[in-house]
Amino acid sequence: MGCLMVELTDEQRAYCFKENYGNFIDACQNKCYIDMQIMPLFHNFHLERIVYGTLFPILVTFVVLANVMVVIVLSKKYMITPTNVVLKYMAIADLCVGLVPLPWTFFYHTLGNNEKDEHIQLWWCYMYKYCMDAIPPVFHNIAMWLTILLAGQR
Repeated sequence: MGCLMVELTDEQRAYCFKENYGNFIDACQNKCYIDMQIMPLFHNFHLERIVYGTLFPILVTFVVLANVMVVIVLSKKYMITPTNVVLKYMAIADLCVGLVPLPWTFFYHTLGNNEKDEHIQLWWCYMYKYCMDAIPPVFHNIAMWLTILLAGQR
């Protein structure tokens, strides 16, 4: 039994995410979906703040610098080969894996806004979920398929 569906009043909906970490709010149906499988993962804010608020921005900074340098080098006219084109697009995909969630993790974890959930609007919850859990795996899969393409070229 993965998720339970709960009808909420306006007051309960406002605190849906704050009180039961791991919920998904559906504004169209005015329901809060409680995910019992990931709920225990959201109770260690101190560790989240260290990983997402401190380590993640530092790691993304290095990833951005390295991948931008790779893209610049591989974009030179004398470096354009079929293999280097694939490598360049792999670097761009890896760049997007880190850059897409960065604004959300910086605002939410680095600046400490995860402690003020009641002031965050509903669109933020949706964008946070998509930019943290949905979009980065797409870019990661693109990079993996480009790796397979690179192996096929050889």
